[in-house]
Amino acid sequence: MPGTGALRPLLETLKTDVVVVDGALGTQLYERGIMTSACLEELNVSRPEIVQKVHEDYIRAGATFIETNTFGANALRLEKHGLQHMVRELNLAGVKIAREAAGGKVYVGGAIGPSGYFLGEASEEDLARVGAALREQADGLVFA
Repeated sequence: MPGTGALRPLLETLKTDVVVVDGALGTQLYERGIMTSACLEELNVSRPEIVQKVHEDYIRAGATFIETNTFGANALRLEKHGLQHMVRELNLAGVKIAREAAGGKVYVGGAIGPSGYFLGEASEEDLARVGAALREQADGLVFA
């Protein structure tokens, strides 16, 4: 069980235990004074201490699984803030912060949210662009 020493493989733990996942990271950042217009994923490099504190607070509250602050860290969502060139950096930083907060005592999962674009009647080109953006983000998380 998390918190009692070395972590067992997650799939093994899921067979026997309840895994408590953290809550809304963004909401907690807003409650700490971050503006709703801010790029929350950019905080991974500009204010890592506030992101880490949110993770630590969730762990203290009983979370046994925390998600990285990378929900919107794909090129399509980041371009709204002029940060599309920072996909890899923001994802790597998000993993680093979460792992440090976890300290090997709770599980860490990479968060990937939607592209930010409605794809109801998207063209093949649009779908390919979204797929590429999400793959780029996933690569950043997996290889962190």
